[in-house]
Amino acid sequence: MVHNHSDTISINDFGEEAAAGFSTQVKISRSVYEKMDQPFRTCLSDLTSSNSKQTKIIQIMLNQLNFKKYSKEICLNICFQLKLENECNCSDPSIASIQNMTKCNSIKQIKCKEEFYQSFFSNQSQECEDDCPIECVTYKYSTKLTFSEFYTNWYFDLFQNRIDDIEKDISSYGSAEVARKNVLLINFYYDETSITKITEKPLWNFFSILSSIGGNLGLFIGMSILSCAEIIEIIVKTIFLNFKHTLKMNKLEFVEKISSK
Repeated sequence: MVHNHSDTISINDFGEEAAAGFSTQVKISRSVYEKMDQPFRTCLSDLTSSNSKQTKIIQIMLNQLNFKKYSKEICLNICFQLKLENECNCSDPSIASIQNMTKCNSIKQIKCKEEFYQSFFSNQSQECEDDCPIECVTYKYSTKLTFSEFYTNWYFDLFQNRIDDIEKDISSYGSAEVARKNVLLINFYYDETSITKITEKPLWNFFSILSSIGGNLGLFIGMSILSCAEIIEIIVKTIFLNFKHTLKMNKLEFVEKISSK
């Protein structure tokens, strides 16, 4: 299975298969997905972050299992294991035990595990989904496999004539047909040196909202920034004229009072 070196991978994950007697070429393409954090989305990248959602499962990952990098897949596996241990008093051998319980190996325990498995994925899995948010950053590797027959007679003769440590192992098979049934060759290589990176960004920000409002005003009522400036100018002039008129009236009233005396 191809994965990022910093990821913790469960043995439940499905990898690729390579057949004996064939040369398997594994072409790898790498992609990085960066999702937006709060307030846009509830995602998690660092278990030690103060803003992380400290559910019971995440606390177990951080404090008991000493995980630093978060993985939703591992979180779901731990949630499944915890519920299985509470239900059947045993643990799934493919997942680390949370409460130091023995593996489910008796007939009764295996039957309990199978019944719990069906019940979990039909009713209880949503609880684990709620406790395990998605990762903010996800590395994904896609692979394409090609096969070709490896141990032809020419290859076998070539290896037999080499004098090194490999020769002893190869020559012990006796013939190319025997070696073809027991030996395989795997080559890993990147499809290209570049990485596909997909980053989420806000659809709207302050400037885009302001531009949208201005565009709609211009489209539907023919307003532009000059129209807005004219409206502000009219409001300022109206306030100024009212103030000037009030001041003039107060002055006339003051003059009339003096003349009457």
